[in-house]
Amino acid sequence: MLGGLFKKSRLNKAVSAARKARKAEGAKAEQLFNQSYHLFAGLVQGELIQAEAMYRWGLALMDQARQVPGTDGEAMLEQAILRFESCRLLKADYLAAALDGGVAYLELAKRRNLPLDAPLYTQAALSFQQANQIQPCAAAYNQACLAALNSDSQGCKSFLEQARDHGVLPSDEDMASDHDLSNVRELSWFQEFLASLQEETTEQDQEAETASDETTSETAKTEQPDLSDTDSKEKTEIIDSSSNAPETVTDKKDSNTPAS
Repeated sequence: MLGGLFKKSRLNKAVSAARKARKAEGAKAEQLFNQSYHLFAGLVQGELIQAEAMYRWGLALMDQARQVPGTDGEAMLEQAILRFESCRLLKADYLAAALDGGVAYLELAKRRNLPLDAPLYTQAALSFQQANQIQPCAAAYNQACLAALNSDSQGCKSFLEQARDHGVLPSDEDMASDHDLSNVRELSWFQEFLASLQEETTEQDQEAETASDETTSETAKTEQPDLSDTDSKEKTEIIDSSSNAPETVTDKKDSNTPAS
C-alpha cells in the first residue's frame, strides 16, 4: 500500500517536471526533462503503474523533441515511440499511447521529409487504427490529416465528419491553421465544414445564454416576496390620552409577510 503511494507520488513529480520542461527553454528545459526521465526510469523498475510511467515518459520525450532540431530531436522521437510501444505491451488498451504513438510516427516521418508511402507513415496509420479499436473514432481527426497529406479529399472529409460526430475535433482555429490539412484547406467542402462548425458553436452559445437568462429570471421570481396575503389596511394613528406624542401601530399581518 505504502509502496504504491510512494510510486504514485514519484510519478506525479515526474509528470510535473515534464510539464514545466515543456514551458521552459534551453538549459533549464533540458534539466527538467532529465529530471523527469530519472524519475520515470525509477518507476518502471517496479511492478505498479508501469504503463502510465512509460506513457508519460514517451510524452515528455516527444515534447522535448519538438524543441530540439536535427537528428537529436529525431532520436528523441524514436525513444518516445519505444516508450509508447512499451506502454501498450504492458496495457494493450492504453488509448493515449496508441494516439500519441501515431502522432510520433507522423512527426518523425515529416521531419525526415519521407515519401508518403514510407513505413513510418504506415506505422502512424496502424497506430490510429488501433486507437479506434480501443475507442471508436478516437483517432478520426488524425486519420483526416493523413488523408489530406495523401491528397485524399473525400477520405479527409469522411474522417472529419466522423470526428465531429464523436466530439473529437480540435478547435476551429486549430483546424484552420493545421499544416497537415493544407491540401484541402481551400476546397469548398472544407470551407463549408468550418462554417457549419462556427454556426453550430454560435447557436450553442445563444442557447446557453438564453438558458442562463431564463434561470436568472426564475431565480428572481423565486426570491420576490409574496405580498398577496398582506393586509392592505393603512396604518392608523392613535393618540394616547396621557401623551401628546402619536404612536404608529399596524394591523396583524401574515407570518410569511415581511414586516413594514
